[in-house]
Amino acid sequence: MSRDRLMELLEQCLLQFEAGLSPEECLAAFPEERDLLEPLFRQALSLRVAFSGLPAEGFKRAARERTLVAAGRDVGAAFAAEPEPGFAASARRRLLNAAGAQAQEALRAVPPPRLPFWVNARRRLLEAAAMSARPAARPMALAFRTALSGSVAVLALALLALVYLTLQNGTPRAAADELAQIEQELQVVEQQASNGKISVSVIFDLAARTNQVVDKFSSNPAGAQPEKLQEIIDRQADLLEQVSPEEAPQEVAETKEQLDEAEAKVTSLAARIEPTATATPTSEPSPEPSPSPAQTPSPTPKPKPLESGQVRVSALRNDTTLALTWYKVETTTLSFAIPSTWQVAGLTLGSGGVGTFTSEYMRIDGAIGEVSVILLANLQTGQITAILGDDQVNVRGGGADGQAATLTDLISVVGDAGPVLFHIGTSAAMAETEDEEEATATPRPSATPRPSATPTPAEP
Repeated sequence: MSRDRLMELLEQCLLQFEAGLSPEECLAAFPEERDLLEPLFRQALSLRVAFSGLPAEGFKRAARERTLVAAGRDVGAAFAAEPEPGFAASARRRLLNAAGAQAQEALRAVPPPRLPFWVNARRRLLEAAAMSARPAARPMALAFRTALSGSVAVLALALLALVYLTLQNGTPRAAADELAQIEQELQVVEQQASNGKISVSVIFDLAARTNQVVDKFSSNPAGAQPEKLQEIIDRQADLLEQVSPEEAPQEVAETKEQLDEAEAKVTSLAARIEPTATATPTSEPSPEPSPSPAQTPSPTPKPKPLESGQVRVSALRNDTTLALTWYKVETTTLSFAIPSTWQVAGLTLGSGGVGTFTSEYMRIDGAIGEVSVILLANLQTGQITAILGDDQVNVRGGGADGQAATLTDLISVVGDAGPVLFHIGTSAAMAETEDEEEATATPRPSATPRPSATPTPAEP
């Protein structure tokens, strides 16, 4: 018989017993199950009899309230009672004795020491001091201490002046000074590395500070030395290779990211500085003689301005970032660099590398290693998004002042493809509108014709 069936029969027996039947009559209704049902039925009846003798709930509540009232009355009476005056005085006296009242009274009765006591004490102190007197200072030592004290005073004045100037001028040190400081510290670290003592945290600190210096040069390229920056980055990378990755894998990875990001920024900085350095003359141009009619110099061909809906793809011969060949994709609103193996979807180039493109969004298909990449560029806002499999990352924000994603953020999302996308984002730029060009244009003085270098012969 199942347990559920047995419980059902037991419940029926209990209901019949409550209805007035005897236990034998209840069990007689189920003769086949009597052997299993009878022990359970009798135990249930015994439990009912045991619990039926408990007091009622109302009686227990009333008894509890009476007990609490009586206890509170006794406690109140105990606190209201006051000790007798004799008991209080005796207790106070015992407490004072324990606190040292008798000792205080005894000391108060002792007279203070008189003048001879103080005179004798002073004499003994002077005698003890004279017996342990130090040897007289030599003149040479005195002069050395005096000079040393003067040096300390001068150093303190110099520090105070430095603090004052720092507080008066809150601008940070120039990027060139910080770079020189980093180079000095790098030399010290290299010496320690030659002795077998090197810490990855020190290299991480140098890499982070180098990254900050590169950011300052990127915002203000004046005085930037990309070769020097690249040399310092390479030296830090050499030190990092001497550190075992098993010692601090997280710090080693973060330091490598800092160095990769700094190297990418230096490459972009060098690409920005090189055209400027080429265009800036190093010396004043010497006056050129006017060309003869037989030798007319041919003007340098300039690319024809793009019209609305046109795209130009040209090679960037000076850009060798990440040891790749780069092309420049240029429209009337947006320009950016892509690897030479990438293709603009739906674009057919004609003469001069110019093609027609009428859509607002431009799609570029390519690959980084074995990973396929889809680059989506909004030609109106300048926003560039990259899709690598299931990952999607924003390479450049929208607007004329759109910020490129940092190398650290790109590497955290797309891994080894981060440096390529970082260079694309930093190379992107929005074209100036006609109003901006007119506002930034500088009027040029009208050209004054130069006299011919060869005098004209007089007519006969």
